[in-house]
Amino acid sequence: YHDAAVAFQRILRFDETHVGAIFYVGMLFAVHERFREALASWRKVAALAPDSEWSRRAFRESRKVQHRLEGGDAPDLGGEG
Repeated sequence: YHDAAVAFQRILRFDETHVGAIFYVGMLFAVHERFREALASWRKVAALAPDSEWSRRAFRESRKVQHRLEGGDAPDLGGEG
């Protein structure tokens, strides 16, 4: 995960609005159970590209993480659908 984090941060250094990189930074946060940071990343994706596939994916992942924060178990965290 470290290499991915470095790559996404490098992208964001040059383009802080790159929604793909922001989305995947959120995924990395979620994998490491840093759920609030993940949600913040995905809210940024939704704000930057509200009608995009990135935003729809961020919404789906946000629902999974929110469920975890509420004490539920969310299988396939980081998976599709």
